[in-house]
Amino acid sequence: MIRQSIFYVLAFVMLGVFQGGGTALAATQYATPTVINDTVTSAIAYTGSWQLYSARGVGDYADDVHATIYNNDYFVFTFTGTGVEYVTEKDSGLGDVDIYIDNVLQATVNCYNATRLSQQTVFSKTGLAPGTHTLKAVKKNGTYMIVDAMKFYPIGSVYVNNATSVAVGSYEIAYTGSWQHYKNRGVGDYDNDVHATIYNNDYFQFTFEGTGIDYISEKDAGLGTVDIYIDGVFQTTVNCYNGSLLAQQTVYSKVGLAPGTHTFKAVKTGGTYMMVDALKVYYDAQSLYDDYNKSIVYTSGAFSSSTALAGPLNGSMHWTTTANASAELSFYGNSIQYVGTKNTDHGFVDVYIDDVFAATVDTYGSSRQWQYVFFTKTWTTSGTHKIKIVCKNQKNAASSSIGFDLDVFKYTYDPEELAAKPLWQGTTMNNETLLLYSPDGSPASAPLLFAPTSIISVKSSRLDIEYLENVDWTYANGKLTRTANSRIPYVTYADMYPSTSSAYTQPRTGGGYIRYGGDTFWFDKQIVITYTHAANAWTGPTPTFAGSTLVNTMSKLNNHSNLKLVLYGDSISVGANTSAFMKVVPYMASWGKQVARSLEKVYGSNVSFVNPSVGGEQSLWGKNNAATYVASENPDLVIIAFGMNDGTAVSAVSPATFKSNIASIIDTVRATKPQAEFILVGTTLANSEAANFSSLQSQYITVLDQIAAEKTGVVTANMTGVHQTLLQTKPFRDMTGNNVNHPNDFLSRWYGQFITGLLVQ
Repeated sequence: MIRQSIFYVLAFVMLGVFQGGGTALAATQYATPTVINDTVTSAIAYTGSWQLYSARGVGDYADDVHATIYNNDYFVFTFTGTGVEYVTEKDSGLGDVDIYIDNVLQATVNCYNATRLSQQTVFSKTGLAPGTHTLKAVKKNGTYMIVDAMKFYPIGSVYVNNATSVAVGSYEIAYTGSWQHYKNRGVGDYDNDVHATIYNNDYFQFTFEGTGIDYISEKDAGLGTVDIYIDGVFQTTVNCYNGSLLAQQTVYSKVGLAPGTHTFKAVKTGGTYMMVDALKVYYDAQSLYDDYNKSIVYTSGAFSSSTALAGPLNGSMHWTTTANASAELSFYGNSIQYVGTKNTDHGFVDVYIDDVFAATVDTYGSSRQWQYVFFTKTWTTSGTHKIKIVCKNQKNAASSSIGFDLDVFKYTYDPEELAAKPLWQGTTMNNETLLLYSPDGSPASAPLLFAPTSIISVKSSRLDIEYLENVDWTYANGKLTRTANSRIPYVTYADMYPSTSSAYTQPRTGGGYIRYGGDTFWFDKQIVITYTHAANAWTGPTPTFAGSTLVNTMSKLNNHSNLKLVLYGDSISVGANTSAFMKVVPYMASWGKQVARSLEKVYGSNVSFVNPSVGGEQSLWGKNNAATYVASENPDLVIIAFGMNDGTAVSAVSPATFKSNIASIIDTVRATKPQAEFILVGTTLANSEAANFSSLQSQYITVLDQIAAEKTGVVTANMTGVHQTLLQTKPFRDMTGNNVNHPNDFLSRWYGQFITGLLVQ
């Protein structure tokens, strides 16, 4: 089963219940936005004489603002999403601000108020086409202008519940026929409700903007056939019958659609009834190869370039007027765009995909148009491809030259396919995270896990900004170092070790405080690097295929049978603080979902994944609730992943007690499902500088290994050893989502890959 890349769930507010046939539309309701503080200069670019004012104590977001007193000073916020909000103060000294979206004037907003009001949304724009946009705000008058924060509505994948016909941005779902709404059935449906009909030819239709869709229903003895249409074209008939009830079943999935607006229609054709539980809409993650990327091969000596232009992405561009000169890129993805500039002296360009001629594009324009998309190619699944653009030596009659330029190649890819590639194998490290640190005013730097033979790219954690060598960074002696005028974010000693206690601190081992928080602070400061390295560079634990131990699990997978997988643990198992958990690009799914989807893809089985994990809980809670949350699911395979909270200094659980609790969970499940099998995960470590958190975590893997030796059908995943090995080279801050105990995307990928490696040869 092929699954598309991003599984970020937007929370929709119920605005009414649709109980009968026909169409009913409710008011638009958007997802909870992502908040970007004014200090995140990787996303907000300030032009003019702006100053940062911190610890003002007047209620600002994160207790700081940026401000200027000069008219025509401005900032530009770049975001990937469908909506944006400008958050400031209102006060007697504030005045008018001009707002531009994608360089088009939208409004002039007035920030005046007789008394101060904090965290005021003075401008909001939603319903933008999914993609990358800019908001520019220019000081027009008043004594000063303030930026407190920006909010944007990201794109990703969206669950749309069955329970009402709603309009969400460009989404619309409508029921036709005699549908009924059934709530609180307690059988595991999404949001605990479904819509159902008993009449053949009743249908629902769903309009969405994206690249793929899943239809989620139950399977049961009373359910039958449903005809599926995409954009008015019949696709297939799906059968929702099963001898026993299965909840949240993806009965139809379609990915690889061209980005844009589509319709999905499902018609009841057989069975006693038809159900709708939810629909899931997909977007791809978009990234880029800027024109300065070393992966782009230019005809030697034929191109000129600059990094100081006003119009191109990141200010850089390559151009040529040499006939047959070319630029070539090999990449991994499921779509590619050639982006350049239209101008009066531009000619024809031949485009080749995978060494096959694809198109000739005319890059002439009667005036200059920056960041123009000349060519787009899509594939149904991600793979390795090549694009080559060639100066054709022909031109429009109106053009004065045959030349062309390259601004950027933009591509989409499946992050879960990338996440599934074992980081300990091969010779390419993809998207290792770094957090550049300056403890004493020296240039901020961070070490790489392996010694690079070639650095392919350095990008923002959202993958939308590429940082340039010798402009933004240099590499030497195992470290990436920030240049003086770099755009790369970084942290200082004051950032890492605040002098006073607050909601964003935790006690530091030895005294004082460390910066803490589950917001996007760490994500916004971290960057990702992709590079090649020598083979066999990893010296830490790797998974050994456990097929001879997990016999029942492998039998189901090899026979393409349904597999019930339950993940039972704490907040790390919930997914905190992956990008999907925080609702930010690239929406990397939690490691449990990564495992489930990898198994589906490799074996073609339907993996029913259930995750009753609860943040903050210990193994004793797991023991006491195993019957309710795990045994009741009748699981085939259970992943047990407690230990982080058991090992905290303030409530440490002895290894012997921890072992007893985990063994009890196994016994409870096997009392009702004797053939159930188990993977026991040794937790990653807490920050050694977090006084209240770091204690016994490293000791639990030993007793988990003892359980695996004592019980059949049980194996361990030594994430403790993986993290210990990583920490020999990389600091904790590079791999965390909250600086205390939660992994970021990079460390979460290690979880998913290691556990998948126990089940895939």
